[in-house]
Amino acid sequence: MITPEDSAPLLRLIDQLVAEQESRAYAIGRRLAPNLTLDDLYCPDDVVVLRSDPEFMYAAGALSGLLAAQAALRAEVRSGR
Repeated sequence: MITPEDSAPLLRLIDQLVAEQESRAYAIGRRLAPNLTLDDLYCPDDVVVLRSDPEFMYAAGALSGLLAAQAALRAEVRSGR
């Protein structure tokens, strides 16, 4: 069981990891597509140069994993289990 008090440092950490990875993926994406928006970052299939770049796809995949972990942690905290 994760209490709200126990979860605060974990939530801050996952939020920081998500922000850092989002920044990393966005920087790679902007290098490939200078007009890239944050919306494009989350829907890279619309930008051909992004989906064909392995470095970007790796960074975007890492971001997706962190976002999933963030959502799971928040759900666990809210459930009160």
